[in-house]
Amino acid sequence: MDAKHKAFAVLFLVVGCTPSPSLEPVTPATACRLDIGALAQAPWRAVQTPRYSYCVPGDWQPDAWLRTGEVALWRTREGTIAWGLGVEPAVPSRSCSPARSVVEQVDGRDLHLTEVACEDGWHTRASWTGSNWYLMGMARHSGMAQLQWAVYRTVRFAAGSR
Repeated sequence: MDAKHKAFAVLFLVVGCTPSPSLEPVTPATACRLDIGALAQAPWRAVQTPRYSYCVPGDWQPDAWLRTGEVALWRTREGTIAWGLGVEPAVPSRSCSPARSVVEQVDGRDLHLTEVACEDGWHTRASWTGSNWYLMGMARHSGMAQLQWAVYRTVRFAAGSR
């Protein structure tokens, strides 16, 4: 089992079979205000949890849930993103280009974004300074990797959440 599959296997160990939280459709012009230009796929939907909120394109499907009922994995035909807690798995290095990383200020926190193009697709990551949460994604093409970064930029943590 390679590192990517091990990371997803670890994620699924904490996943329960609880029902999905309510997901309401919204457009990027309302609650999910995004600067994504041509990446806009209407409608987007807002996802609210007690710890954080974020937005995803409306055609993405929840595919796994945490025991708390929060979506752990989102799937589309062109990629996946998954929430993780704790130590972020290493970015793949075999058959990959050098990683592209940036740090942006989003909602008063440093958002660390990483993208690596590999033989099997684009690997994306997001983590926040002072938070134990991270997002990791797998994309089939660079456009989907950029869309995943747009999703990562919508994450807002509740006051006092790490």
